[in-house]
Amino acid sequence: MDYSGLFSGLKIMNTSGHYREMMGQCPVIFLTLKSARQESFSMACTMIVREIADEFKRHRYITESTALSEEEKRRYHKICDEQGDMPLIYDALKSNPYLEFSVITGCLRISKESIFTGLNNLNMLSVLSNMYSEYFGFTQKEVDEALVFYNRESHRETVREWYDRYIFGETEVYNPWSVIKYIQEASRDNG
Repeated sequence: MDYSGLFSGLKIMNTSGHYREMMGQCPVIFLTLKSARQESFSMACTMIVREIADEFKRHRYITESTALSEEEKRRYHKICDEQGDMPLIYDALKSNPYLEFSVITGCLRISKESIFTGLNNLNMLSVLSNMYSEYFGFTQKEVDEALVFYNRESHRETVREWYDRYIFGETEVYNPWSVIKYIQEASRDNG
């Protein structure tokens, strides 16, 4: 599929051809552990397995590809049916030949000091770091461009007042979800 339209006008479309050539070549997997907040450890594991199965189902097209062996396709279907070899799933970041890269976000720091973990070479970026700070949310310029695009530029001060921006390093950014939902609701209410 050609996803270039989603990135039209964004900086990534002005980069070298390598990034554009990679567009749409790897499935993007989104996994949240919010579903793990359950009454028991067993139920939390069940919910994580279900979350993973749902994410696998989103990429069902991969089974039509010749990229997977028949055994890999069988394992894929077992995972979709929540019957797979789940310890392999829990080890997704360690020794996974199919993982291009991973971004882990959250509130708690992952312990990386153990000599027994394969996850020892992490770069920890705090909210005080300037590195990548503009990528943790929408900048004022991006919010302004979105408001203009959706013909909601008159809402600029309301968005500033309601969502008051976060500071990462020395960069002020808005929570993307909040801005998108606000524009969506404002567009719905005003037609």
